Amino acid sequence: MKAFPCSEVGRLAGLLTRHRRRVTHQVLALVVAGIALTLPTAAQSPPVSAVPGAVKTGDPAPSVAFFYGANPPLDELKAFEVVVVEPDHLPDPRPHRREARDGASELYAYVSFGEVLPSRAWYKQIPPGVLKGENREWGSSVVDHSAPGWREFFVEKVMAPLWERGYRGFFFDTMDSYHLIARTDAARAVQEAAMVETFGALRARFPGLKLFLNRGFEILPRVRDMVSIIGAESLYRGWDQGKRVYREVPAADRDWLLGQLNTARNVHGLTVVGIDYVPPAERALARDTARRIRALGFVPWVANPELDALGVGSREVVPRRVLVLTDRPEDGGDLHYSGAQRLLGMPLNYLGYAYELIDPRSQALPEGVLAGRYAGIVTWLSPGRGLPEARVAAFLKRHMADGVRVAVFNQFPFALEPKGLRELGIEPVATVPAGRLAVARRDAMLGFETEVLPRRDLPLLRVGSAAQSLLRLTDTAGNAYDPVAVTPWGGYALAPYAWSPVLDLERWVVDPVRFLRAALATPDLPVPDVTTESGRRMLMVHVDGDGWASRAEMAGIAYASEIMEKEVLARYRVPTTVSVIQGETAADGLYSAQASALEAIARRIFRLPHVEPASHSYSHPFNWAVAEAGTGTPTGAAYHLKIAGYRFDLRREIAGSIDYIGKSLAPPEKPPRVFLWTGNCVPTPAALRTAAAAGLLNMNGGDTTITRSHPTWTRIAPQGIRKEGLYQVFAPNQNENVYTNDWTGPFYGYER
Repeated sequence: MKAFPCSEVGRLAGLLTRHRRRVTHQVLALVVAGIALTLPTAAQSPPVSAVPGAVKTGDPAPSVAFFYGANPPLDELKAFEVVVVEPDHLPDPRPHRREARDGASELYAYVSFGEVLPSRAWYKQIPPGVLKGENREWGSSVVDHSAPGWREFFVEKVMAPLWERGYRGFFFDTMDSYHLIARTDAARAVQEAAMVETFGALRARFPGLKLFLNRGFEILPRVRDMVSIIGAESLYRGWDQGKRVYREVPAADRDWLLGQLNTARNVHGLTVVGIDYVPPAERALARDTARRIRALGFVPWVANPELDALGVGSREVVPRRVLVLTDRPEDGGDLHYSGAQRLLGMPLNYLGYAYELIDPRSQALPEGVLAGRYAGIVTWLSPGRGLPEARVAAFLKRHMADGVRVAVFNQFPFALEPKGLRELGIEPVATVPAGRLAVARRDAMLGFETEVLPRRDLPLLRVGSAAQSLLRLTDTAGNAYDPVAVTPWGGYALAPYAWSPVLDLERWVVDPVRFLRAALATPDLPVPDVTTESGRRMLMVHVDGDGWASRAEMAGIAYASEIMEKEVLARYRVPTTVSVIQGETAADGLYSAQASALEAIARRIFRLPHVEPASHSYSHPFNWAVAEAGTGTPTGAAYHLKIAGYRFDLRREIAGSIDYIGKSLAPPEKPPRVFLWTGNCVPTPAALRTAAAAGLLNMNGGDTTITRSHPTWTRIAPQGIRKEGLYQVFAPNQNENVYTNDWTGPFYGYER
């Protein structure tokens, strides 16, 4: 048996029993999934009704966010009720649609109403004569709304495809760009009349259309019934695209804009959004700007001008993810075996963070602004072996400049040349240690699981006055070396003072939790505890299907599964998930003559009200990657049970075995929904996708093997691992055979 943790989606532990409250499981799962908490940015701001000139509204204004970048962080953006996205980056919004309740909305598609960029797929199809001017600062062409054919083109070629893809809300930008081509009152009147007619065509073509305008004050009285939200940029802080600089908005410009926005709110009853621009690194300024906008009675959004950063609105997302750059094993194996996954995963989970592993040698580094999305970046990389050092260095420095803190473990992932070190506030030490080394300064977080031993193979560097040395070694010549430090940009714990092999164990030299707290400057936030519910420790149980057909080593000839049924499950009504291996119990498996008896035992067990049915695969793969690749033998049969005529197939292993259990063994009211990994419990991304496609929760693996004789945190696995966007939940303890050397002894191993 193994302990049974909660899953990343708050459902896996809930399946242990259907009659218990699942609220705690769902809350605990937030961090496992990396879903952020949100905090109001202006808790002390006066309510709308207390702001001079404001009016009371029946419902609170929706929270609003913008994100135009690729790969929008949808988990975090779910904190907001209205989210404007670039539809080219999110072709199908339907899987992410918010439930339509209490006035909550969904994803809004960005649409440039008055300008067109050449990058749009339909740009070359625009009717001749439509594009009459240019916005040189943004590299776009200005639309003549009165040009023949434009209205029909906009409705059918621009809007209709987005409607068909599932968008129902639209953010219309560049509403006032016609001023660039219409220089007289008469010319502007022609453009405005044509715009109103386009709105009428949209109303007729798309019933239920929801519109969010960026300005458009001139036509607002004539289209008010189609608009629910209006916004404007640059109330307090703006962006000069021509000079490419952030700027403070002059008071006169703000006063004019406030007059327009107050009319939209007070006269037309619209929700008003103020969109301001602040550098990503200046988070405090963004919070203050959002507070000032909210004090006016408007909904704030403060971010960078590209709107590809997670900014600050009426809510602020507290990042719950950490990006981890790490090495694959030298044989190119799974990141499951990387040092960062094995050693840093648990401390990061303990601090309340989910993490994403990336190997820069084989995977692309994330694009866009990471500030606001990630609590920090951690590196566990070794230079060489084809590591793109220059690209990694540029990536880290770019995000450091945006205020993202970085914690470096073991080695800096680039050459330690003097110029690069000085940019990080670190001074290179030119000489190797002379004579005997001594510990001149040691923070309490050093010497955590093994003592600090001065060694001559230490990094030749020393921190400047802006950093805090956590470990300083000096030689007889007076040279000082700082292998562990906290810096203004984060911190580093370099080999051999991060962790060290001691005999047959790995042990931490630095306390990883305290170091990560200091280097990443993590705030004090609620941290879910996946071991505890309502103050009580959770007993979580699941049974793998191995040995279902084995004879019990006791009097009589009963099967082991039958003894488990009578002596354990029927007597102790503890919520338990029990799995079977189809290739052992089914008539077409290894034990066809015993199949009838083995299946009968399974049916009786699955009928027990406290038992959740699950699958332990079809052929019990011993090594998922090798079995899937078919290496070792022509069919990879050496890496799973040798069932006559069977060739390895992921769908049959996972979805097929679930179908068998659901149709042949489980009661109709309890269809199996859990898959428990087998063998090395290191599924490939393809295996995880197969389980997800079948709608299954998955669990097993992790290799937590801390014991009294091996009392080190390096033997505590994290909650799971994310692979290509899918999550494998680990079991927090291991099978008996792990502690008994595959049942060869010592047999007290599991007891320890």
